[in-house]
Amino acid sequence: MDIFERIKKEQDGFSKSFKKVADFICSNYEEVAFMSITEVAKRSGVSESVIVRFSAALGYSGFIEMKKNIAEKVKENLKLPNRMTSSSLSENMSANEIMTAVLAKDMENILYTSKEPYNKSFEQIVREIHDAKKVYIIGNRGLYKIAELTELLLTPIGIPCISINAEDSIQFQQLNSMRKNCVLLAFSLPRYSSHTYTAIKIAKKYHCKTIVISDSIFSPDAKAADLSLEITVKSYTYLNSYCAIVSMINAIITAIGVLYKTETLNSLNRLENFLQNFQVIESYSKNNSESEKRI
Repeated sequence: MDIFERIKKEQDGFSKSFKKVADFICSNYEEVAFMSITEVAKRSGVSESVIVRFSAALGYSGFIEMKKNIAEKVKENLKLPNRMTSSSLSENMSANEIMTAVLAKDMENILYTSKEPYNKSFEQIVREIHDAKKVYIIGNRGLYKIAELTELLLTPIGIPCISINAEDSIQFQQLNSMRKNCVLLAFSLPRYSSHTYTAIKIAKKYHCKTIVISDSIFSPDAKAADLSLEITVKSYTYLNSYCAIVSMINAIITAIGVLYKTETLNSLNRLENFLQNFQVIESYSKNNSESEKRI
């Protein structure tokens, strides 16, 4: 019997305090799996002793056992087939209806991210990235592609950076070149990677600032970092939505460009002169013109 079944079975006898805890756990169980008893108590609006008694009332030996049960539930839900079958979309829907639903969900993700109360460190993160001697951008699986995109967008405005695949041992070794005043920017979404967590620990050893963009500030990586941003990644299928995380990257790069406009323009002018001097743009245009003539 999982925790939700236990709560449903015992809920009629819950006190007012127990109901607060039950409501919080049911609404935020993915976060609770990584939270301490102090954090759960604070977010629930009750004392730690209430959390202990609540755990016992559900038949657990203590909070640790209850949290372990919640973590197992989260792990089960993260399996790709389970994520797919839990979707509220129906195979009877038309492709256009599915498109509308997905786009609406992505807009919702961006809206929730923009209103996230934990994202007050955004301004400091912009400053840290701008001031960094070098930014190491790390992610695993699909998040590595996000890291590559971030490198692609930061480079033209003069931010020295490099993207690293957390699961590539050769690339991972590049973290050994980190020095003081460097920044580690990590992307972290379920299923969380132990490699990303290790990278954060390495960066801290070298006295570098660590920044994590994650689906929860209570995720293992976000809790280990100096600064974090929370983004919403809910979707109707087996994958996380990357819409809000890309929008957050866009916001960071735009903020750097606007707040440090002179430096940004100087970097862009140098890039433009480089392209002109080596006829990169002209040769591309010439090739296009020749292709058009042949057509």
